[in-house]
Amino acid sequence: MVLSVSGLREDGRRPTEIRRFKCDFKSSGNHDGSATVHMGLTTVSATVQGPREVTRYKEAKHDRAIIRFKVIMAPFSTMERKKRRHGDRKVTALVSLLEETFSGVVQTQLYQNSQIDVTISVLAADGGYTSACINAASLALLDAGVPMLDIVAACSVGF
Repeated sequence: MVLSVSGLREDGRRPTEIRRFKCDFKSSGNHDGSATVHMGLTTVSATVQGPREVTRYKEAKHDRAIIRFKVIMAPFSTMERKKRRHGDRKVTALVSLLEETFSGVVQTQLYQNSQIDVTISVLAADGGYTSACINAASLALLDAGVPMLDIVAACSVGF
């Protein structure tokens, strides 16, 4: 943790303060739900399309809907100015974490032969972007009116 001379972090917080949290709901274009989450200097946007008819019939489930997650890390989101490949380990691990987290919460049995697409864009990653992705996805699913057993919220703790 890097502190300034006055004892503050780079984003203006004291060492014992939590990040500021702000969320926005703005429907845009052809999305059924969307949310933007700001956690400190981290910004994540999520959009939801669906439930809708399955586009790949080989993946269709006759008894429930499938949930697909796509995570896009903007090249300017981190201090590392590298372009992320399609099979990047961090992105792949985050997608599997999101699928595992939301598969037990979203009531997929209500929508047979359907799919729900969640696209998450990490616009600024200044720490805690995994938690911000989970929170943005949860809020976007709520905005789209997708039935869930409960709201999913996440935070990361460390000192």
